Amino acid sequence: MENIMVPTEYQNAFEILGRGRNTARTYNNLSLWPELVPHEPVAESTTEFWKLSDLFQTVDGINTAPYKSTITLDNIVREYTPAKLKSRNPERMSQMAARHFRVLDDKDFNAELTRFATWALFKEIGKSAPTVFHQEYCLAPQNAGMVTIYKKAKQTMRIDLRNAVKKYQKQLNGIMHKLHAQNTHYAELNREMIKWLFGNLGAADIQQEYKLPAGKPLADFMNTNLLATYENALENIVDQWDFTAHTYEYGALRGMAYNAMIAARKDMQKKFGNPENNFSRISVDEVEQWHKNCEFEFARAHLNDHVR
Repeated sequence: MENIMVPTEYQNAFEILGRGRNTARTYNNLSLWPELVPHEPVAESTTEFWKLSDLFQTVDGINTAPYKSTITLDNIVREYTPAKLKSRNPERMSQMAARHFRVLDDKDFNAELTRFATWALFKEIGKSAPTVFHQEYCLAPQNAGMVTIYKKAKQTMRIDLRNAVKKYQKQLNGIMHKLHAQNTHYAELNREMIKWLFGNLGAADIQQEYKLPAGKPLADFMNTNLLATYENALENIVDQWDFTAHTYEYGALRGMAYNAMIAARKDMQKKFGNPENNFSRISVDEVEQWHKNCEFEFARAHLNDHVR
């Protein structure tokens, strides 16, 4: 049986979101003779919603001020509505966005948000804080368990990590260009970095083991743990070159790359096992396409929800 340990911060977010989910409103049933027959509370079912104040509690250290306005919430709902689902009629679009939240308190701003608005808010917060798990919570069926959501989130996290790896690889390309390194030097450095990280295994060895296409980079098939480690190693190389290098020549860069990759291998072994055992046969491109389809179907299913 697969043993999945969900980090504490995601467990806390799952619990807060579960407790904060509302599916009914309570009204007082007015009595003609309140002194003899008191008012009775009556629960009426409604479209599920969350309070903005509860959502903020799920993201540690967040600055809530930028999200506390009607205009902001309106813009967030509009921004994350897929283009194919947006109405060309401005009035209809305004009405649709307005239905997804209801302001409760103007002074210390608070509001009720639909599932769609909640997801859109977490997408926006995700620009400055990690909210992939929160987004997957919204996308998942109502009865989805915490482990199921976490496993999907781990796959989705690969998308941003792969983009970060591309960014640092591009910066490393720039360093090599400034050094006027020959193409053979750069190709050799790439081969060496792979061998240092994967215990003297080359890209072809790993591709053969996992039956991966030879024409695609290994990073496209790294799992979340390996991508995070690899990205951190590349970042360390670039930062050391920019801020601590004493000599700017190829040998110095190669030494920095060696130290970063050996350190990354040791770190992986302590936490997740050998790096070469942390690959997926599903590429990041496939995950990204699946995720886009999932978000679109979610939007189509919930775009007409509204806070009653």
